Amino acid sequence: MTIFKKGWFILKPSFFCLQLTVKLINIYHMKSKEDLIYNLIFTKENEYVINMADYIKKIYKYEDFITEVKKVLLKSKVMVVSEEVEIINESKEVEIFWRIKVKK
Repeated sequence: MTIFKKGWFILKPSFFCLQLTVKLINIYHMKSKEDLIYNLIFTKENEYVINMADYIKKIYKYEDFITEVKKVLLKSKVMVVSEEVEIINESKEVEIFWRIKVKK
């Protein structure tokens, strides 16, 4: 709902505005791809669930991101044992999770 007053309009706060603000904040607080690669190589964990939205702005480029990470892992002698990409499409929002199991 908008209120018009002397040529200006004011948007009343709504859930949509709050959701948009949260998404914009998340864009500026994205996680580093280098930190992810470091964790995949040097931590003791072997199974990971990676939310693509945490690492890339353009979610539709997730395949390029996965390819880049796998190249670095191969150079570091970390083998990808199994992987699965899960795409969740709910109410105009798409979430993509990369489930990966590695052998170090």
